[in-house]
Amino acid sequence: MCLTGLGGVGKSALIAAAKRVMPPLIQISSRDNMIVPLESCRILPVEVLTNPNDLLREFNGFGSGSGKNLIAQCRYVAFKHGISSVFADEFQFVSLTAGASATITKMLLALNSLGIPFVYAANFNMLHALKMRNQQELQRLVDDITEFRPDPPDSQDWQDTLGFLKEIYPEKFVFDPVGEAAFIHGLCAGLKRNLNRLLVSAYLSAHDKGFVGVEELFKAFKGADYASNRSDVLALQQMTQETRRKRTDLWNPFRGVDELDEILRRHGEERQVRFAEASLLAAMSKQERREHASMTGKASGSDTAKKTKRSATPLTAEELTRNMQQFRDGLKK
Repeated sequence: MCLTGLGGVGKSALIAAAKRVMPPLIQISSRDNMIVPLESCRILPVEVLTNPNDLLREFNGFGSGSGKNLIAQCRYVAFKHGISSVFADEFQFVSLTAGASATITKMLLALNSLGIPFVYAANFNMLHALKMRNQQELQRLVDDITEFRPDPPDSQDWQDTLGFLKEIYPEKFVFDPVGEAAFIHGLCAGLKRNLNRLLVSAYLSAHDKGFVGVEELFKAFKGADYASNRSDVLALQQMTQETRRKRTDLWNPFRGVDELDEILRRHGEERQVRFAEASLLAAMSKQERREHASMTGKASGSDTAKKTKRSATPLTAEELTRNMQQFRDGLKK
């Protein structure tokens, strides 16, 4: 199985969690009183390895051997210790080397030769490289792809994530994990790594203020420390053909473009409305926000949004691009 997704979505964390829920290491005694350790799975740190032999030696625990002899040794170790699955993570570090596509393919085929199920994590750049390989290789390596996607902004999982993070320092983090979940999601695209970076940056910037709310998070979003993360978030919100061409690290080549367009079409208008409202609220003082809430009210605000959605004329691609450029220009000010 190939486990893929955006950088920072939680692929490595999911693999670590899988290790924790698998049966622990145990030892059994054979008939001749030999102690044999049994382990349910094994995780290979691919970032420190450079070729298939290194990968198999890491699995085997020996520093010698190569080719078919090394594969036979690894199979012996796997069945002797009852290893039922292998997890290989951080392949993107291998993809930084020259000839990465061929190297990664050979390493994956080496894992496949062990004869036991294995899961490998891959970013989208790596999938783009693998897609150029031969058909017989693709049938073995990318036949089973599971894309790990960020939690939707209105999901209970996303709200729970914000709630857990707020509990780390409830005296300082004063944002609403439920009411402001959609706004915070828009600042980090739902990526946990981006969210952690945003919270740290907001806390450091507003340390003397004593608390971190949505206003501080929005200022951190516009700050220099969050510039690279902000670039990714904005690109994900405006996934045009030009963006897909330049940013292959942000989309799955094995998921159809039509599906991507449908998702963006469905959520684009809603995202723009949320950002416009959130930006307005972030610029208000506390008193102005209270007055705004009392004037609009949740029910009337919802009714207005529904009425606007029914009567609004669909925007063209040019208008959407122009609006996004105006939004980006506003962030740079």
